[in-house]
Amino acid sequence: MSLKIVALGCIHGVLKKSVVEAIKREGPEAILVSGDFTGSVHDDEVRKYEKDLVENFGPISQFWPLRVQIDSEKKFARWGRIAAENTAKVFNDLDKLGIPLYYVHGNWDSVSTDGRGMLENSGDFFIDQVEGKNLKFIHEKVVKVGGFSVIGFGGYRGSSAKEYLIGDLPEDDPNMEGIRQVREDMRRRMERLFGKIKDPSRAILLTHDPPYKLHDYLEAAKKNYGEKVTREVIEKYEPAVCVCSHFHEHQGLGKIKKTLVVNSGYGREGQFTLIEADASGRVSVTLKKV
Repeated sequence: MSLKIVALGCIHGVLKKSVVEAIKREGPEAILVSGDFTGSVHDDEVRKYEKDLVENFGPISQFWPLRVQIDSEKKFARWGRIAAENTAKVFNDLDKLGIPLYYVHGNWDSVSTDGRGMLENSGDFFIDQVEGKNLKFIHEKVVKVGGFSVIGFGGYRGSSAKEYLIGDLPEDDPNMEGIRQVREDMRRRMERLFGKIKDPSRAILLTHDPPYKLHDYLEAAKKNYGEKVTREVIEKYEPAVCVCSHFHEHQGLGKIKKTLVVNSGYGREGQFTLIEADASGRVSVTLKKV
């Protein structure tokens, strides 16, 4: 039995007509979305400001949450409402494709089950509560797609986020204790999901952040900011594929042991990935931009 899947991520409120038409032409059995559905007309402005902050001051925690980066509370609230409206339209357009779609959340998405995301107290559009006959939120779940098990584990960098905010620390630093606890909790939750499947070689891990040191280099900071636990879990279980996004500039294909790691790219700009598997389970990946 052959299988064709479209992988998409970082739509950020803009699902281009060319992407919709390309998905129709490909006719996949399923669509996997690795989060960051949310966005608005201010995205480019916000990202430029984020880049300037990192280059001039470094990644410090005072820049969080997002409202600190916007001129005023009023503008932030307006941004949130626009983002919620755009996100609702994206989901509606995806649902109308009539293709089963499985998704997790990214750092820009608000979810009721795993934190509020960057739109806290603004649009309050919870992507895990979207209603659609073809849409399924699979964070911390396992679903069958063809002959493969798809493992969903979304959200923003668990342990790596803390390291990003605090800075690089030696393992014996007292501040590392909290980071180790986050790592262990995340590892336990991910391994519980892998424990539900019989054959990891027929598994696809769907996550927002890429694994550490693959598709994760931030030029402004001259560092890799992928998730270390994700890499460790991939090295241990060796799923067939890991689908991720987050770093828009790094659409690409890499490998960790036997696992193909696919950064599907910047969906907002028309990037996506076609994943195909033949009856033997052999996987091929094609990067697309339309």
